[in-house]
Amino acid sequence: MAEKKEATTGTVAAKEKTPRSSRTLTIDGVQYEQDKLSPAAKSQLANIRVVDQEIRRLQMQIAIAQAARVTFSRTLRDELKTTD
Repeated sequence: MAEKKEATTGTVAAKEKTPRSSRTLTIDGVQYEQDKLSPAAKSQLANIRVVDQEIRRLQMQIAIAQAARVTFSRTLRDELKTTD
């Protein structure tokens, strides 16, 4: 299973292998074993994952708002037709 993360400095992709301890991370085409990353690097990776999760949540909120807008626009259009 692969997760792709976009970061400002390049592409970050985490690939899960069996067992979980041998997961690798690819940044700008270079692979790193996650269990060998420094604590600071692991912290930044966690930050990227949190931000990616928030981006997905916000994208869902945008999709909901866009669907509502379409519905409101159609309702307005129908209302204007009945007042002519």
